[in-house]
Amino acid sequence: MKTHHATNGRRSSGPPLRPFSAVLIDIDLVLTDFATVRAAAWKRTFDTFLKEIVPPEPARIRPFDAVEDFRLYVDGRTSLDGALAFLDTRGIDVPVGVPAAPAGWSSVYALAARADQVLDGYLRRYGVTARPGTVRLVRALRTRGVPVAAVSAVRHAGDLLARAEAGDVFSAVLDPGEHTAPGLPGPPSPDLLVECAHRLGVAPTRTAVLERSLPGVRAARRGRFGITAAVDETGVMRHAAELRQAGAELVARSPDELSGTLTALAEGRYAA
Repeated sequence: MKTHHATNGRRSSGPPLRPFSAVLIDIDLVLTDFATVRAAAWKRTFDTFLKEIVPPEPARIRPFDAVEDFRLYVDGRTSLDGALAFLDTRGIDVPVGVPAAPAGWSSVYALAARADQVLDGYLRRYGVTARPGTVRLVRALRTRGVPVAAVSAVRHAGDLLARAEAGDVFSAVLDPGEHTAPGLPGPPSPDLLVECAHRLGVAPTRTAVLERSLPGVRAARRGRFGITAAVDETGVMRHAAELRQAGAELVARSPDELSGTLTALAEGRYAA
């Protein structure tokens, strides 16, 4: 069943939306099919782990669902947090280990490193491109003097944007592996988003966040950001409702649908 999304990012009820002075955009909304490739990497990693390492209990070894399991437990989270969340749902106890653990099955860090290793291989093989609609939105905002940053729960976001030839359109790029901000927790913690807003010189209350994952939306609300907008490309009513319940004030089918509303808010001329 399809859900009604706000046309061009508009909504029919709720408190007035406030103008903003900066925007943070989830990297998944910048790179075409990046989430799909990441989900495939996690499916390969988890399915191998469940088959080779976990005792043969049906509830535990059920294959990783690259749609629902990825959406609920991995999407929008760091690799470590995603691995921890998924293993917890299956009741699988694995030592956390240390950050420098080599890729493998001996610890959660090792499992996360293995998934990142598979992801890197997929990206080298298939490449990554930028979404033209998101790039247009970023350039339109920057033309209006609004700084825009790309934020990612995945390490090396800057490298990914460079591969997609989109790094130069952003005022800043931040991820948990960025050398000047090591160890910052990713969503649903707001720390990464708050740090990025501060780097742009704007308070979170004057910053809009454009997200696609439930942890990302929750992080924006916990960080008391001025506006939280979400993109739900599934067209599934339940998914859009979950994004709203998590705190998204606007839900649209694509960044393009939000362009008119966001540029109007940036110019202080939006009427709800």
